[in-house]
Amino acid sequence: MGETTLKISLCKESVIGPIKPLHGISNGPLSMGGWTNMSDEYIEIGVPFVRLHDTDYPYPQQIDVPAIFRNPDADPYDEASYDFLLSDQYIEAIVGTGAEIIYRLGTSIEHMKIKRYVSIVPEPHKFAIVCEHIIRHYNEGWANGHNYGIKRWEIWNEPESPRMWSGTPEQYYELYAVTSKHLKEKFGESIMVGGFAFTGFYGLNPGAPEYAVNYVKYFHNFVEYISEHKCPLEFFSYHYYGVDTEPVMRDANYVTEHLEKVGYKNVELIVDEWNTSGNTSQIPWIKSLRGARYVLDIMTAYSNSGVNIATYYDGQPHTPWCGLFDPLRQKMKPFYAFCMYGELYRLGTRIAAQSDCDNSILAATDGEKTGLVIVGCENDESVTISGLYGQAKAIILDEERNNESFEVNQDGDIVTFELPAGAIVYIAG
Repeated sequence: MGETTLKISLCKESVIGPIKPLHGISNGPLSMGGWTNMSDEYIEIGVPFVRLHDTDYPYPQQIDVPAIFRNPDADPYDEASYDFLLSDQYIEAIVGTGAEIIYRLGTSIEHMKIKRYVSIVPEPHKFAIVCEHIIRHYNEGWANGHNYGIKRWEIWNEPESPRMWSGTPEQYYELYAVTSKHLKEKFGESIMVGGFAFTGFYGLNPGAPEYAVNYVKYFHNFVEYISEHKCPLEFFSYHYYGVDTEPVMRDANYVTEHLEKVGYKNVELIVDEWNTSGNTSQIPWIKSLRGARYVLDIMTAYSNSGVNIATYYDGQPHTPWCGLFDPLRQKMKPFYAFCMYGELYRLGTRIAAQSDCDNSILAATDGEKTGLVIVGCENDESVTISGLYGQAKAIILDEERNNESFEVNQDGDIVTFELPAGAIVYIAG
């Protein structure tokens, strides 16, 4: 393939807004019962949010309500009914990285035909009281606890899926209603409650299977129910698995439109699971340079959408969905892409970067320094950047190099260089 040209113009004065925390990760640095600890790597990325679900998959021993409140017949007001030992250590490691936590109240997915915890439909009021005391433990020091100030509390995960909920839709709606009202009554503005970690809007795709269409109907029924029952919904969480960026804007607009129709305005949107595919057989390139380009393409799309927070699924090296590390804890190409976005996030403010091509491009500034990420296309590209006033320094991510120094030419505010096909470059200046 021949070389193409790419012209980019930066404008520090053209402020778009804050760089969004889109490089969050599902699950914290500990896994395999604490045998694996990726804290240094999370700090290197600068992970802003960790969402807790399928923690230490596939054998969760912490975080889940049944892992903490082990006997469903126990007294929810009695400290002795709770086992925080493993969860405390897990959350302490997350806090040590500087990340905020999105705590999913519920249980992890179960794939076995006969399920242990998903088969139990919680009694709503008792579930709410248990959740209250988990929050008190982590935010108010209850039961020899902590004062972490965890803000976001998510009520269950994917209840429309039989792998996550064995009851009727109406039973989940009631669980959300009772729990959300109870928690807001007890904690007020010190926390945010939301849900419902929706599987995704695949039912909007042309020719979507019936189950996916029914999932979208579930979303509408949930929204109508909580509106009728005047339930708090301070964030709405949902998932996206797919290689295309086109649904990103569509899904965010769809959620906002239908929430506003029933009176929920300015609801925070959180995509707290995203990756190439939920079917691991379809993602042989998840840890490759292509996977790194995918990561930044999706982050660029979310930057241009109404999504406020995103957490990649997932950060546990032993799982097939982790593109950041291999099972031996070695850094893979997408890890370095996350680090590039982390550099933009540290700068703080997104600025306009005009381009004459379709490359994914993001730029940021702190008022003095500027950063720019360019995701290369399938061709070699001759790149010209204008508006970079500082001394340009560059790093490159390609098949051979992992964020290594890369030489560029600079003449005043004009920077030029040759970008190899498929490579990713971060320019600081």
